Amino acid sequence: MAFDITTVLQNTVTFTSQPNNHGIYSLSLTLENQDIAGDYLFDAIKAYASENNISLKEDIRNSYLKVYLKHSYASGELTKDDLDTADYTAQVALKDLHQAQEGSEKYEPITIGGLPANARFKCAFELVLNGELQGEFLLAPSSEMQLGGSNVAEPENVVLSITETAKSVEVKVSNVSAEDNTHFLLEVVDDTKSAMPEVPYEQSVVFSGEFEFQADSEPTFMFTVGENNMRSYVNYSVHLRTIEKVDNAPNSASASVKVDAQSFELPWLAGFVDTTVIKGKQIEDALVSKIATKLTANKDARKALRTALNSGAYSLVASQMYDLTRDVAVEEFESAKDTFNEVRTKLRRIALYSDIDPDYSEVLDLSGSTGDTEFDTYDVFMFVTKQGFTNGIETRYFTWLGKAFYLGPIVEGGVISDKKFQVSVRGDVYRDRAELIFS
Repeated sequence: MAFDITTVLQNTVTFTSQPNNHGIYSLSLTLENQDIAGDYLFDAIKAYASENNISLKEDIRNSYLKVYLKHSYASGELTKDDLDTADYTAQVALKDLHQAQEGSEKYEPITIGGLPANARFKCAFELVLNGELQGEFLLAPSSEMQLGGSNVAEPENVVLSITETAKSVEVKVSNVSAEDNTHFLLEVVDDTKSAMPEVPYEQSVVFSGEFEFQADSEPTFMFTVGENNMRSYVNYSVHLRTIEKVDNAPNSASASVKVDAQSFELPWLAGFVDTTVIKGKQIEDALVSKIATKLTANKDARKALRTALNSGAYSLVASQMYDLTRDVAVEEFESAKDTFNEVRTKLRRIALYSDIDPDYSEVLDLSGSTGDTEFDTYDVFMFVTKQGFTNGIETRYFTWLGKAFYLGPIVEGGVISDKKFQVSVRGDVYRDRAELIFS
């Protein structure tokens, strides 16, 4: 038995649209109840769950109304077959499916952002409860929704160069073109958030900057931790839109085009080595051996250390050894860089979903290899996180970026795995796990 949304909602939708200052449109959809005196959708769903002894999870990851937008090229309603090729989708939490105001049959509007100007859409709605699609029921109004503005061609022939400096990333636009337009918008998108359907468009875009491209120009953008909402340990991608400038009228923007193979993260390896390896006193014998090898093989390194020793200024000797240790450690960890990013991305996704659903967990398999390195994936995890101790005894709690991750056991073949875990977040370290010492 499934819940049929078509018994509660009218098969109609009204809409409004609004551009932002770049000419990117948002579309607000308003649904209507069939019976102004009857239950509205959220109340009807709760009653259905109670009657069927269902423990309803109300968060947006587990129970939601899924919205589909598809460019409208044909008459009639969207069908189930159209949904897989929808152009835009969104999820609406159950708690937001309520009456707009007393005495009205209308619901609070559902807003979808990031849309191109002058687009024409049809929409459809499906209901998911506790992660289960509710049968074949589909609400699909036949009306079309036309956005304002002008039709704008997407960017073409895009050539970007991304260069990492000591603490920043430089993004340079070497080429881009669009029909009759020279104005463009560069967007930097948080890849982890953009892959989460629960996160709206506006929350995944961390930077938007307009520029004009001419043949003799190469617009350049610099990104540094702490500026323009940029953070360490986040994977970003670059998207471009064409902008049509109109005097005394709103601008119009094209659809967003992701520039393939142009993802980046802000520099972190040197800072990690400095903070975690050297100052964190995690220098292993293998690293000391490599330092000795470099001294043996590198004449300039030996000369710099000899000069420092002969100067009698042992602070200079310490400085030389520090620089040598840092350089060797950076080389050592470079081969494991992708695995560090993979582990951090998984932990960050778990943390983001735990903010939505406190019961969320994922299997984390740390049994893999990092490739051309002496570290395996488990080693990388231990470098990324700090383990929690209570009374000097190890616990299953680990912390990263202030979150307390719990590594639950997984049994395989009757044996508890030592490299595979069911990972969840059990609150913030300082607020919820003050009894633990993380080191």
